[in-house]
Amino acid sequence: MGALVVRGGTLVTPLIEGGGQERGLRGGTSNVAGAVAMAEALAVTVERRDEEIARVGALRDRLASGLATAVPDAFFNGDPARKVAGNCHVGFPGVEAEALLVALDLAGVCAAAGSSCSSGATEPSHVLEAMGLSREDALASIRLSLGFASTDADVDAALAAIPAAVERLRPSRVAGP
Repeated sequence: MGALVVRGGTLVTPLIEGGGQERGLRGGTSNVAGAVAMAEALAVTVERRDEEIARVGALRDRLASGLATAVPDAFFNGDPARKVAGNCHVGFPGVEAEALLVALDLAGVCAAAGSSCSSGATEPSHVLEAMGLSREDALASIRLSLGFASTDADVDAALAAIPAAVERLRPSRVAGP
């Protein structure tokens, strides 16, 4: 089930011809049960939105604070005043994001580098570069996403796995003469 909001005057071509459903934009029998379920899900989402944003934002802040403490040279991307509640975008100097993602996956922590539409790309995110990050910092950045199912235990697991993986992946630092 889904919803499509179309601005007045916008031309939309139907993907499936036939019938006059949805002002001629789709053929087939309307999914009444799906529409009712979606309307209820939207109503619950709107009702709980502020509470959920605060809860998820607190988890994100605890995650970021824990990472900053455990990995003091970690850097956080984005506008601190206007960040999305469920997004912690962080970089670790000297660590390739792709290698970190593999290590985190093995530890049961899900993360991403770049957008989902650029999955598998070896180039740094053009968005991070447009924000002023160097190529090196963009390639060292990962995105940790939190949402309605995220818990304190998830944050604890990430805080156990990420600093350990960063330490393992960093080039060994040999003291000078």
